[in-house]
Amino acid sequence: MAERPTLRERIAAIRKRFRGRIRRQRKQLEDKRDEWIEEVRSKADTEHVSDRGLAFIGRFEGWRDAPYNDVAGHCTIGYGHLIHQGNCTAADRSKWGKISKERGLELLRSDAGIAEKAVRDGVKVKLNQQQFDALTSFVYNVGTGAFAESTLRRRLNDGEYGSVPSELMRWVNAGGQPVAGLVNRRRAEGALWRDGTY
Repeated sequence: MAERPTLRERIAAIRKRFRGRIRRQRKQLEDKRDEWIEEVRSKADTEHVSDRGLAFIGRFEGWRDAPYNDVAGHCTIGYGHLIHQGNCTAADRSKWGKISKERGLELLRSDAGIAEKAVRDGVKVKLNQQQFDALTSFVYNVGTGAFAESTLRRRLNDGEYGSVPSELMRWVNAGGQPVAGLVNRRRAEGALWRDGTY
């Protein structure tokens, strides 16, 4: 008859088994942690418009230091900051006066933040930085509500990445008429989406 292990030997065997199991679980957790860190870094890189993307938006919005009516007839200032819908009034001109480029950039960054949030909340597929910047420019221009209801967003969330440039081209009208500036902007957003051309 085989000799039974002593209590001390049984405890040592259990410890050895658990140490191996703990080492394996620790390694699995470390691997998972590394994946999570990489995922967070990847998301952080594409969850804000880049400086190049902000410059892209500013280039299309143009710069005006005083209130003006945009192509749709809405009161605007700086790099396309909407003061309110409808034409500018004398009161708007008095209240806003002229703003500095620094103030204009603050307004642009703030307004872009609203567009960024709409892209983050509305898009369920992975985007690279150029795609995020292109969509942020688009949303900055058409508004968050229009983007939320758009076929572009629906098709993109269905994984139809290639449909985005043509969907962008459906958004070239103001006041019911095609506008050359919007056509140019949508082409540029499509090129940014597709090729990374800022």
